[in-house]
Amino acid sequence: MSALKSLVVHELAHLLHRNHGDGFWVTLSCVMPDWRVRKGQLESWRVRVWLGIG
Repeated sequence: MSALKSLVVHELAHLLHRNHGDGFWVTLSCVMPDWRVRKGQLESWRVRVWLGIG
């Protein structure tokens, strides 16, 4: 799943859950079981871009 798809799925989950409570993560896990991996990839990319090396 691309970074954009991960972001869209995350934001769509917010239509059901306004915060990052337990229900949000359960919903996200149902739609995107590997969200933890994707989150790590996005965070790594964000740091590289912020540092100007990505």
